[in-house]
Amino acid sequence: MRFGIPDFKLGKSIIDRRIDILKQEGLVIKTGVKIGDDVSELRKEFDAMCLTIGAREPRNLEIPGRVLNGIYFAMEYLTQQNKIIRGDIIPEEQLIRAYNKRVVVIGGGDTGSDCVGSANRQGAAA
Repeated sequence: MRFGIPDFKLGKSIIDRRIDILKQEGLVIKTGVKIGDDVSELRKEFDAMCLTIGAREPRNLEIPGRVLNGIYFAMEYLTQQNKIIRGDIIPEEQLIRAYNKRVVVIGGGDTGSDCVGSANRQGAAA
């Protein structure tokens, strides 16, 4: 949620506040757990587990032109934009910019909408 959902849709302070509330209620959050390796150890320590993962692996479309410059996966774009807003420095050669460019989003749903909103906020051409 922190990097996949743009700030204009979900402020990161709301995520932080919610996590703090959940921790105060006794929730233990474990990150970096390797399914298949660490789960059996966690079962010894906890009565219940909730596996919460996002779709971090994009589905590549094998179509003509897919390998051309300027084509990005949604989460690559959204994650970078959220890191920029957070204040992270992205090397110039890795920046994905929509400023003054004509942008097309292939796909839809919330992720597609978030890409359109981010591109508009970056100043994409109308």
